[in-house]
Amino acid sequence: DHLIAVRVPAETKAAFRAAAERQGLSEAALLKRLLDVALLASTERTDLARCQAPVARDRRLYVRLRLADRRLLSERAEGRDLRPATYVTLLI
Repeated sequence: DHLIAVRVPAETKAAFRAAAERQGLSEAALLKRLLDVALLASTERTDLARCQAPVARDRRLYVRLRLADRRLLSERAEGRDLRPATYVTLLI
């Protein structure tokens, strides 16, 4: 295994620790998830750039969520510093 390290201000470290605790994760586990999301997002952008034709607006997928599910989605997206719609696309 290899190590990735970064120096941050004490406030950032405390906020990151709190975010990990809210999700029931260790700081290392949260960081691994964030790296996975970032790498997946960058890979998907590259794949999307290769698409030959843009997707028409009428070909979008719409999903109805219950209020509780919408709140959970928003919380999880916020915990990953993503917009909810972006987070959903990474899940699908």
